[in-house]
Amino acid sequence: MAYFLRKEKKKKGTYLQMYESFWDKDKKQPRTRNVKSFGYVEELI
Repeated sequence: MAYFLRKEKKKKGTYLQMYESFWDKDKKQPRTRNVKSFGYVEELI
């Protein structure tokens, strides 16, 4: 398991989310899932 931040540029600004990568035993391939959404960087500062 590894965690990473994903930044997405949207109309309102940059959006931050934390994702987790893991191994899906059923599909036998790596997958990711959203753990937490932080919101827009401009609103966090």
